[in-house]
Amino acid sequence: MYAQAKDILKYKDKEYSITTQPLKDYLKENKLADFLGQSSYCHRGYIGYWEIKDDKLYLYDLNGTLANLQDVGIEYLFGNKTPVFASWYSGELKLEFGELFSPRTGSSFSIYEYNLFITINQGIVESERQVTNIRPKFERLIDDYDVAPLKNLHNQH
Repeated sequence: MYAQAKDILKYKDKEYSITTQPLKDYLKENKLADFLGQSSYCHRGYIGYWEIKDDKLYLYDLNGTLANLQDVGIEYLFGNKTPVFASWYSGELKLEFGELFSPRTGSSFSIYEYNLFITINQGIVESERQVTNIRPKFERLIDDYDVAPLKNLHNQH
């Protein structure tokens, strides 16, 4: 599996990628799961654009493709184009930012320098915490050594 396109969240004047999917439960509960992932980078078939404003989570835009290949926006789900308060969502949003330590080609898992976790209860922010990640040990080992002589040795055979 390739790294997946993530939803985007505006928060405190910055934009973040969200690894969680706050729209997933809404789609399931309302039987609206007819989105079609047209490419390997977005299997769920949509990208949501979110904002936290006044400690409330809003969906303000959506770009998606239905199984019938029709492109749709937020009006497909909510009948209007105004931001929608995400009262259905309770959980923890995981935001990634900073240096990308470990991109995983062929995987949906990557490690960034920082994660911000925002706890949401029925669309309202309850708390947040930031975590500083440590560069994976294997990645540090590769950076610390000159591997060019090994590559040259391999090319000679």
